[in-house]
Amino acid sequence: GRLPVPERQNRAEPGCAPHKIYFDNVSLTLVDDSGKVGSAAEVVTSDINLNQIGYKPGDEKIAIFRGDNPSKKFNVVDVNTGDVVYTGTIDDKYKNETADETNYYGDFSSVTDPGLYKIVTKKMGESFPFAIGEAVFDNPYEDIVHMLYMQRCGTELTEEDADVFAHPACHTAKAKIYGTESYIDVTGGWHDAGDYGRYVVPGAKTVADLLLTIADNEVENSDEILEETKYELDWMFKMQDSSGGVYHKVTCANFPGSVMPEEETEELIVAPISNTATGDFAAVMAMASISYEETDAKYAKKCLAASKKAYEYLVANLDAAGFKNPTDIATGEYGDDDCKDEYFWAAAQLYKATNEQVYLDVITETVAANAYSGLGWSEVGAYGLYAYLTTDEAMASSTNLYPDALANFLAIADGYEVI
Repeated sequence: GRLPVPERQNRAEPGCAPHKIYFDNVSLTLVDDSGKVGSAAEVVTSDINLNQIGYKPGDEKIAIFRGDNPSKKFNVVDVNTGDVVYTGTIDDKYKNETADETNYYGDFSSVTDPGLYKIVTKKMGESFPFAIGEAVFDNPYEDIVHMLYMQRCGTELTEEDADVFAHPACHTAKAKIYGTESYIDVTGGWHDAGDYGRYVVPGAKTVADLLLTIADNEVENSDEILEETKYELDWMFKMQDSSGGVYHKVTCANFPGSVMPEEETEELIVAPISNTATGDFAAVMAMASISYEETDAKYAKKCLAASKKAYEYLVANLDAAGFKNPTDIATGEYGDDDCKDEYFWAAAQLYKATNEQVYLDVITETVAANAYSGLGWSEVGAYGLYAYLTTDEAMASSTNLYPDALANFLAIADGYEVI
């Protein structure tokens, strides 16, 4: 026969005194929406935030300290010698609502000698190293372009160029248009920041920032920037449907976990067309038509034609719902329910590229309604304001449109200034 199963005890035995239970060796694992487990790689952070690229000698230099129990003072230490070159106070407490944390400021603008430094405190640890020198900003352009090169999809990255991140061509199969049995070629473009998906919305913002960089600054390696942005633009052309609308993204149904890009081999899916992707596409293609006009007139013309086609689709579908992930796709959404700012940005860039009245009418209506904000991926209205404000026609205008647009742009810019 079977042995009797003892009755389970649900309470402490009589006479058992209250006691403590200790948990040891607990592991916290990140699992994303697709059920993939994140890696256990060490994450290095600091509670002292500053410009890690560095500062020119005469720049204002402010460190931001975060935490509820800050040190009272901080030291600026020469990394090479270990000498303390400056001691400052940590003050000006304020609540950072965006990050939901308490911040403090420390000013070390009086440190002007070129060198490599770090900030050290008793309670808050130390910062990452930073440089002071006249040439601190000479390399970031090159570094940023190289970083984007490392994000290239659909092509081989050699060890010479990519070191440990070298890999063969990835994601070269055709992708299935969601909800259909049709497949299209969408090779190319840049992988996103944290996965191997390719997304029109953040990709367009990145292209815009790069094109603005070479339009507004004397950049020695502008040809390199144009070459890299072209790699993304060529992919974006493939994301435009014959109707003019632009597919939102191409990913697998789920994130792959911590694997090299060529090891993500699930079926690629092209997500449905969205107004935000279409508006962003129209805007950056109009920008590109100006940027490439001198070096590749044929390509510039192609960009402008694609921009106009996307804009026409957007005008005809302004009431369409914002993008939401289909229930069976768990990758990055980049959702946005309001496309008015993308519409405005596209109109402003097309006006700058063509000087056509139809686009100016949209600008005029939007400025009057204050229907814009932001320089991010979800709110792009300030890009539209800047596009209009930098046209010859706007600066020569005798109407109230230019001063009103300028006042609103400066108000948005003030919102980004550190208080």
